Amino acid sequence: MRAILIVALAALVALASAAAPRTKQNVEASRKLVQQMLTKRLSPSVSSAGPAKRIVIENFFTTRIDHFNAQNTDEWTLRYLAVTDWYQPGGPILIWLGGYTPIQPYMVDESSLIYDMAREMHGAVLCFRVAVLRTELGHRVGCRDVSTENLRFLNADQVLADLAEFVAYLKNEVLRNEYAHVLVSGVGYGGSLATWFRVRYPHLADAAWSSGGQHNALMGFQEFAEAWGETLIDHGSQSCYNEIFVAFHVMQNLIDAGLRGG
Repeated sequence: MRAILIVALAALVALASAAAPRTKQNVEASRKLVQQMLTKRLSPSVSSAGPAKRIVIENFFTTRIDHFNAQNTDEWTLRYLAVTDWYQPGGPILIWLGGYTPIQPYMVDESSLIYDMAREMHGAVLCFRVAVLRTELGHRVGCRDVSTENLRFLNADQVLADLAEFVAYLKNEVLRNEYAHVLVSGVGYGGSLATWFRVRYPHLADAAWSSGGQHNALMGFQEFAEAWGETLIDHGSQSCYNEIFVAFHVMQNLIDAGLRGG
């Protein structure tokens, strides 16, 4: 089944129709990554925890904090991982979006599906982490203030713009091929971003693959809670479900009481 999926995704990228870096840091990073791709040598910062993880290159990309305000020239630096062992000139860019969880080498090492795809298509794999959590707000805006005013930097539009600049950077500065095919993929929120990116920036992504992505936000989505309840009962027990059910209602009552008291 895994082989069939790889072939299908490879065909999707193959059939798809076909910005310069903003800072000096990106120029230096691109030169470093190009050298690694050409020589197959790894960065000194690569994890040595095991043979599978030694193929994963850690690097950094600098972009704007606010892509929609020309007067705000502040920047921030995000981390990404790369696997270039199978890359050949003309191969595609395969991007895995980390979603809510911090990116880890296992997401793109030889145990992953996207690594198998890179081997089949002679592509380069990039694992891209976006700032989506409150704990990352400080990295993006240079402070720990989680006020509503600053939360505007963490919306999906800013995230997709981060990714758009990253893809343009890879095409123009790393691969030196503006026509390189791009597949964006992810699970959960990462899958949602992959789909939204393909729709918002069709000139930068030839294909998107989403596993379990939430694409249509709904208020009061009770079906999600019902599905998780069934999972708790199936893999736990009815008593486990009952205890969690009661705990959530107690918590909700305390929150409601606090709101009324404030």
